[in-house]
Amino acid sequence: MKDDCYFSDYENYCSGYLDNPNGGHYVVLPYLGVACVQKVGLPKELEKIVAFDAAEVSFANVGRINAISVSSFVGLNGRLAGHDFFKGENDFLGEVDSVGVCSLDSLLNATSRVLGSVENPVYPIFPGSMVPCAMKSFYSDEEGVKIYSGLSISVPRDREKNPFLLMEDVGFLKDDFLYYSEKLVRGSLEVCDMQGIDVDRVYVGRRDIEVGQNKVACSLVMCSYVHLAGKLKREILREND
Repeated sequence: MKDDCYFSDYENYCSGYLDNPNGGHYVVLPYLGVACVQKVGLPKELEKIVAFDAAEVSFANVGRINAISVSSFVGLNGRLAGHDFFKGENDFLGEVDSVGVCSLDSLLNATSRVLGSVENPVYPIFPGSMVPCAMKSFYSDEEGVKIYSGLSISVPRDREKNPFLLMEDVGFLKDDFLYYSEKLVRGSLEVCDMQGIDVDRVYVGRRDIEVGQNKVACSLVMCSYVHLAGKLKREILREND
């Protein structure tokens, strides 16, 4: 992380990958959001938009951007929040096909640490930035059901040759977390095998929410491709010393 190309021209803001002249290199901020909002008589599609915007800021400040949907690989010039810097304790969940599986929580916490919240922003993404995001969303207004957002991130053994794989998943909640995690990890490993990627480990996580009376809920996966705020450079260097 000593290279300037991972950092924004703004000292106090992160910026979208497409808004930074450095280009080429980037950092991915993993994010899972869920939110449930009261219906206020808007058309159904507009109610969904309100729920989506609420999910964007439910656990970290990922709102106020122009999100551009992209496919789900973190390239050789990419870095991953929580894995490459701001590392936390990785809870080991077990193995699938001899590949270690860890909780995604430490990576999600790294995103919150960088961006903060709407009420307490830290280094938010510059408002209006053009931000590529690996994302998927799901909606329901059926009272009493639960919906979820899930994400697995497969880490390659050889990062000089292979990318990370992000696998976003959303839907109605049916399985307990460990059973769900195994299915998501197996799906990720299947894709990696087809793509010729030897996997070192997989991070996996999920968040869910119950739909309340007269409400609409949104579950959201949004992994943002950004350059980090300039001030974070010194903090990351201190961490890695």
